[in-house]
Amino acid sequence: MGDVFTCVYIGGALAVARIAQAQPTAPPTPVATPTAQQMFDAGENAIAAGRYAQAVMTFTALETRLAANGKPNSRSLAVARLRLGQSEFRLNAFDAVIGHLLPALEGLTAPADAALRVEALDFLGRAEEETFAPSAAAGHLRAALGLVPPDQAAYRAALGVMIARNELFDDPARVAAELASAKPEMVRALAANKVALSEYWLIYGRALLIQHALRPARAAFEKAIELTGGLTTRVSYYAQSARADAALAAELSNDMEGAARLTAYTGAGTMAKSSLKLPADADPPPCGGIAELKSDDYAVVQFSIDNDGAVIGAQPVFASRSGPMAYAFARAVAGWSWTREEAAAIEPFFRSATRVEIRCTTRGDRQTAVDLLKPDYAAWATEATRHQVSRWKRRRRRRRLLYCGRAWWIPRPGLVRPPPSWFLSLSRWHVIHRSIRSSSVIMRAGRFKSRYKRMRRPRFERGLGWCC
Repeated sequence: MGDVFTCVYIGGALAVARIAQAQPTAPPTPVATPTAQQMFDAGENAIAAGRYAQAVMTFTALETRLAANGKPNSRSLAVARLRLGQSEFRLNAFDAVIGHLLPALEGLTAPADAALRVEALDFLGRAEEETFAPSAAAGHLRAALGLVPPDQAAYRAALGVMIARNELFDDPARVAAELASAKPEMVRALAANKVALSEYWLIYGRALLIQHALRPARAAFEKAIELTGGLTTRVSYYAQSARADAALAAELSNDMEGAARLTAYTGAGTMAKSSLKLPADADPPPCGGIAELKSDDYAVVQFSIDNDGAVIGAQPVFASRSGPMAYAFARAVAGWSWTREEAAAIEPFFRSATRVEIRCTTRGDRQTAVDLLKPDYAAWATEATRHQVSRWKRRRRRRRLLYCGRAWWIPRPGLVRPPPSWFLSLSRWHVIHRSIRSSSVIMRAGRFKSRYKRMRRPRFERGLGWCC
């Protein structure tokens, strides 16, 4: 019975398989390709949900699809690039943001697209600020400010604060004057947003601090502290910045007690573990370079530490003098990095806002821009003046030969060497032997003889010519 059952079972299985193979298979259901509008809506939803990596993928595919249509400056492509740049900004991919927003501006030229153009200019300026291009950032932010309608006073004031922040180290006196003149408008426009108003007082105080106007700078920082909650045991990111700026101003004013009190209110020294140490690659910038860093220059740079240990948001807060020097220090700090384990050991609050005072190193000073050009300039000058210099040398040599003692004599065929007392009868000897036929030379020889009589110790006896 077992053998019969097995055979029947196997045969049944084979029969079922043959029947299944004989039945026609249904064609797969085609997947509908999303339209461009559906892709755009999916990217918008990803941005609203905070899924910026997914939004970048969606808008990248949409950009590729629209660019393949052969219309590089179309409005749809420009809007897709705008949303792609905004998503990349949230992921700290600032170079990619600049690469997408600059061509996006070329497709948003219609008057109806003014709001989109303001968005692009705003994010472009922020990205350029993060990549240490303050002049370009200020220019794009000013362009955005010119497109914002007057009824949006709060947004216009916020743009003005960002412009001042980018121009702070270029001309702090002008920035302080502009912020002081706009103070009533700024205070009125930002009255509902204490954080934005505190940012205004911080930038104004820093502009005064760079000029070493310590008393008004401390007054501005005190107003920023009041707007961020005052000196309490509770501290936020904005309160920490205001208290740290006030502590720096107190230290520069030689108020060490006030500086220590304000530093304590920033939360410094309250870390449970002393884990915030400089990384292995925390090298200060060399002195010199394009920014012409000097050994007595220093700057205070504020930055954040990402979860993977990379430095983000490095920006100068104070510098001992104005100019590009401050951004040279900030660029050096931006190259630091901690390991993932070291970053995890640092408390999140201190990773969000950390400050460091940094100076340049004199180990192997960098050459300035002028020093770098000196070798090329010297080679060019040597080649350009080679013929002229040789002409000068020949001219000086002829003068020595004619006026400067016996060194003038060069033996030539048919000429007779003059006697030792040649200076007494120089002109008569030349006329006889006709080695020099110019009457001007004979007159010069006569003048030389009269000069020699008045000199007790002629210079040509020491091997030098009186005429050279």
